[in-house]
Amino acid sequence: MLQFNDSELRAQVTQDFERFASEITDAEEMNRFVHAVVTTTVGTVREKLSDFNEQSPMARIPPEVLAACFAHLRLFIWLIRATHVCRSWRAAALSDPALWYHIRTWSPANRPELIRMALSRAGALPVYLKIDSRAPVDPEGVYTAIAPFSRQIRYLAWHCDQPTSSWEFPAPMMEYFCSGTTLTLTPGFFGGLAGRLRAMYLQCVHLPAECSALATVTDLSVVLTPREEAESPSTLGTLFDVFPRLEWFQILGMTSLASHMLPAGPAPPSLRELTLQSRSWDYDLTPHYLAWEHGGLQHVSLSQYPGALPNLEHMARGAATLAVQHASDKWATRLMFAPSDAVSHTMSISSVGIANAAALLAAVQGSLALSVRTAKVSHVALQPLEVVLTALPNLEHLFVHVVPKTADGAVYPNPEPHAFVWTPLACLAQLARATRRLRAITLHVWCGDCRTPSYANANDARGLLSQLRALPDGLPPIEIQGFPVGEIAAVDLTGLNVRFDVVAKVGGLILHERREVYYPF
Repeated sequence: MLQFNDSELRAQVTQDFERFASEITDAEEMNRFVHAVVTTTVGTVREKLSDFNEQSPMARIPPEVLAACFAHLRLFIWLIRATHVCRSWRAAALSDPALWYHIRTWSPANRPELIRMALSRAGALPVYLKIDSRAPVDPEGVYTAIAPFSRQIRYLAWHCDQPTSSWEFPAPMMEYFCSGTTLTLTPGFFGGLAGRLRAMYLQCVHLPAECSALATVTDLSVVLTPREEAESPSTLGTLFDVFPRLEWFQILGMTSLASHMLPAGPAPPSLRELTLQSRSWDYDLTPHYLAWEHGGLQHVSLSQYPGALPNLEHMARGAATLAVQHASDKWATRLMFAPSDAVSHTMSISSVGIANAAALLAAVQGSLALSVRTAKVSHVALQPLEVVLTALPNLEHLFVHVVPKTADGAVYPNPEPHAFVWTPLACLAQLARATRRLRAITLHVWCGDCRTPSYANANDARGLLSQLRALPDGLPPIEIQGFPVGEIAAVDLTGLNVRFDVVAKVGGLILHERREVYYPF
């Protein structure tokens, strides 16, 4: 580090001060003189530093290259700080509106003046705005800062712990709106005019009787946040009238106490996908599904607890594919029914236990017996479901999903991706004898959710084949998925009616990839 001796500078300053101040006798005049000296000195140093910066190698970087570098700053406050480094950096940042159209603010960058400044720099570009105002902030100030730019906002996500305005400014370009707090919508929401609004994520919302801006929404997620009974969102009863064009609808956090507040049905004929999630132990969601069914629903997913076991008759009727995903009685068991590739019904019940799940399926055996051609089952559920599976006279294909024993919980990543237990496959022989039309068995071997992709290895293959060799002859052809070609190169298949499919993709046991709502906070 450069060693600086300030003695010469101090001597020069002292000499100059004595020369200019020698004739000053008034204290107030002396204060003015000192202030002028300090101001001039600081200004001069800043000018010299700026000149030095302008001549440095960093200052010779083209503005468009600087702007491209600034685009990688993940936090809004970092971009603000970059504009304070020097004049060339500031000029480069201010000259590129693309740096300012995607604004993600957290404290301390969620101040109204900073938001207003950023929006003014976005030019005519569509704005994507995400504001988390959980820290002390004036929500009305934020609202006032946003309002003048509302006509160019395309995406708005908002979370605030304090009451906010009703978002009544016109927003004809808005396509997505997310509110992470209690919100009361009025007929004047977004100017009360129909625009481009398609998707909404709302928490504990109060709805108006009608609103033209909401009539264009196709994707809606509502979270019923716990509140006092006196504040309950009773206006949800008109939801299907307010949102007449819904195609995808999700309600999370449903409780039995609030069941009377929901729409009576049916749902709009445009609705194709429905997801309902209960947080009450004794709340059966199937009555809502049946009331809202209009004959055109393609994918239905219900998640609840075992305090009120559902009647699966309607979900199971006509199913060509039956799937049961089960890892442990401690976790949810998922029962899935698919009449075709385009239609699926899923019932997920937490902590129900595989015995109770088998009883639910046995109760609707009449609806499954003649239609089911394919069964997809977790390997640990094979034996508990033996009575159900052997009562499917037209079963042709058995798909067995095999995961390690360490993948039976909500642990990520799976700590032991090769902890497979193959003994549950011993009941394949009995199943094959009892289902006369069974033509094929697929063993889908998946290592579970891991931080990096993991695949079954040669040791896993040897353990699996050892279990298969212990089974009697007469099984249908068995296809094994999930092993890379290099892991099975030296595997001996002599005497087994087995082949490896090294191309098939492996993953969780699902019939339909349910859409997940991205909550930005």
